[in-house]
Amino acid sequence: MEAGGVAIYPKEKKPAKGALYEGPLLLILLSTLLLLAMPVREVQGAFDIHVSTDKYEYVLGESVSILFFISIDCEVKLVITGPDQSTLVYGPHVVSAGTHSVATIAWTPLGPRRVVLEGGSKGLKRNAACYFIVANERCQELYSTPAGAWTHGGIIYNSSLLLLSIDFDLSGSGDQQATSAYPGEIVSMKVLYWVWTPSTLRSETVRWQLFLFCSWTPQWPPPSSHYFLMYDATPGGYPGTQGANVFSISAPMCPGVYYLWFACSLNASSEHAVSNFKTPMTLPAHAKIVVRQRQPSAITLDVSPSSIALGKDTTLSGNLNVTPSEGARVQIWYSMNTTTFSRLIEVAIDSYGRFSYRWTPPSIGTYFIKASWDGDLRCGRAESKVIELTVTEDWTHFPQLERLQQIAGVAATGGSVVLGWLFKTRKRRFVSGYLAKIDAAYNEYSMNPGECKKLLAQMRHEVLQLLKKGKIDEAQFVILDTKLTQYTRDLA
Repeated sequence: MEAGGVAIYPKEKKPAKGALYEGPLLLILLSTLLLLAMPVREVQGAFDIHVSTDKYEYVLGESVSILFFISIDCEVKLVITGPDQSTLVYGPHVVSAGTHSVATIAWTPLGPRRVVLEGGSKGLKRNAACYFIVANERCQELYSTPAGAWTHGGIIYNSSLLLLSIDFDLSGSGDQQATSAYPGEIVSMKVLYWVWTPSTLRSETVRWQLFLFCSWTPQWPPPSSHYFLMYDATPGGYPGTQGANVFSISAPMCPGVYYLWFACSLNASSEHAVSNFKTPMTLPAHAKIVVRQRQPSAITLDVSPSSIALGKDTTLSGNLNVTPSEGARVQIWYSMNTTTFSRLIEVAIDSYGRFSYRWTPPSIGTYFIKASWDGDLRCGRAESKVIELTVTEDWTHFPQLERLQQIAGVAATGGSVVLGWLFKTRKRRFVSGYLAKIDAAYNEYSMNPGECKKLLAQMRHEVLQLLKKGKIDEAQFVILDTKLTQYTRDLA
């Protein structure tokens, strides 16, 4: 992801070295197009961001693919810094949750690039960073073992130190230096080493530190989460010490190729030793992890029936289009305004990807409902389309209104003559005022159907309460209910 100081150009036109600073404008233009075209939808949840590249080291002029993942819709900015401290900035732009890709070209100056992804949403801020290298020629990816160790000076030391083997296959007898995994998957490896202090140094006092460093570290020197301390002691003179360590590593969250380096230092403490590694390492490395793209998934949600009376229940059911892992669960969310969703329930998915839940809504109104799945190691997250459920007052408490509602249907088609007759009932002024209130609500909110339906449902509830309390008679109720029904149908 580190495209710091990297300009991008159409493939058929490679620039002269003096054209380096034409890059920022082109990077922003191409990035915008790609970000709009390539989102992979993800569901709401914790605010997580990750950034990476499809490879770690690129040859001058090679295409670089910068990937970043965000778990929620947010505003993002990419700041890319080159070895000469020149920067390119993309954004800020609001992008949807998911994985996005930005393309660029590896160009001068040679050396490491650092990409920082800044994300912000509703007062929350997150940062992520990674590195890649621009080299003059393609390098060997991995050392053959036995091999020496990296030093903070950038040279390989093998005079009295050997990495005997590094193996991702714990049950085998070979030396499997590369493996593949899905994002976040745990992989294990076994490392064998041999170290002693040469006779030119005081073997009884010299202290050695042996490490494994990760290429996906967000900074150099790396934080404790991105290196493994294998040895921190005094091995003495030859034959010294041989040791074995087994590590479990969580694979990075973005697809790509990642590396591990065996490194050494001679210091009083491991913390002091780590602080000396200030420069990103280059290939060859000692081990490789290829992180694969998760399989995309999709989830559907239906509600039946989609319109019910208060106190009745409905069935929310759906299907996941991939085979879920054992124990997988789906979250069902609801909202009264389509913007702020609350979790209703978490339900189990069967072996065929099906799920179902019977629900009795607590109040009248229009509910907006969706389902989400967090995904697993092999399949990505998914979120369903938003569906609507309408809950109205239970009219069964007023069986005498059935005939009046039939009359209201005729009145609605008969036009103003019939309505004019109904207006001659008592309390005409109150009904006229409430009709004006209904008209005003519809005219103000009709461009927002969800909000308008919710408001009309609340007004219908108010009208029913007026009838229950005797403040309006049944004929007046029919007039008001007819108007509310007409507007509700117009919004459908």
